[in-house]
Amino acid sequence: MPKTKNSIFIHVLIPMLIGGFIYILFRNQNLLMFRWFEFLGLDNIIRYYREIINHNMIPFWMKYSLPDGAWVYSLTSLMLIIWYNHAGNLKYFWILFGPFFGLFLEFGQLVNIIPGTYDNMDLMLTLSASIIPFTIFNFNLNRSSK
Repeated sequence: MPKTKNSIFIHVLIPMLIGGFIYILFRNQNLLMFRWFEFLGLDNIIRYYREIINHNMIPFWMKYSLPDGAWVYSLTSLMLIIWYNHAGNLKYFWILFGPFFGLFLEFGQLVNIIPGTYDNMDLMLTLSASIIPFTIFNFNLNRSSK
């Protein structure tokens, strides 16, 4: 996953947007972000799209677990792209920040130090989203060295 605009677009921006759009289109409108949208004058357009979309068209896990996984994937990919050629141990802190943060949030919910609901599917998607960028990165590294 070299530092290219395509890598950033595919592995960072698209997953972030997918997670964000799932929240905007399918999650409860009592979330704080909907007040921000109202303040910005975006509430009417968001309401319009929420009304024309069938809320039963995506499964529960996509609605409630996929956004977290997408964001962990995005952050981990970004850190791999940024720290690709850096030497030293500091890069490992940043590369592993996304996976550890995602796992911390989920386990924090389990022991009630983080608000939210612990879910095995969230944990599974966070773990998968932590591993997949490394797999893609290593595949691309091996492919480019041949």
